[in-house]
Amino acid sequence: VEILADEALRAQGSSLDERMEEKREEVLVGIYLQQKIRPQVSVSRRDIRNYYQDHHDQFNPPPGRIVRLIRVSDRKHAEQIEQMLVGGIAFEKVAAHRFNESNRGRGGLWSDEPLAGDHPFRYHELNDAMTQLNAGEYSSRLAIGDSFFWVHVESQSAGISRPLHEVQLEIHQVLSQEQFKRLTDQFQQELYRNGSYDDKAVMIEKLLEIALNRYAPAS
Repeated sequence: VEILADEALRAQGSSLDERMEEKREEVLVGIYLQQKIRPQVSVSRRDIRNYYQDHHDQFNPPPGRIVRLIRVSDRKHAEQIEQMLVGGIAFEKVAAHRFNESNRGRGGLWSDEPLAGDHPFRYHELNDAMTQLNAGEYSSRLAIGDSFFWVHVESQSAGISRPLHEVQLEIHQVLSQEQFKRLTDQFQQELYRNGSYDDKAVMIEKLLEIALNRYAPAS
């Protein structure tokens, strides 16, 4: 198996030994960076609170709905749409009919993402009808201007708020990772700049040398 794996890698321009050495280097450099950079990471309570406030909607999402819409300008077409719906044909299939003027290619789907809040449409009649529907229901025919509409709530999600004390550890992890990455990038840039490294391989070699000298067990 090892011979076959080595032959396959050689066909790609590298041997199994070379790949293992690359992996070893990655692990050693990772250990070194963790040892050097991780102690510098510091996330305060203020940082966590500010992140929570800046991402309020993420932790306190409003109720959302997946909505499909049918819009027809011709009265006769509207009557045929009505007959199909009353006849028990699924709203999505009816919304894909050529009479529908609202995104019929996707079965009248208004958006892939749930519509937030109770007023996503510019017509208050549509908003009012939508808010009175449960998941799986559709409205009666609505005459708005020169067009006729039906709105269907395909699914509905409740907006569940998550208070700060429930998510502070989650935020701490996010901020720690962001800070670690930023400090690591700065450290690598300093190596390039101060050591005049114009080749990443040279930088990796230097890191390995430092890591081995500092952390390798004495013989």
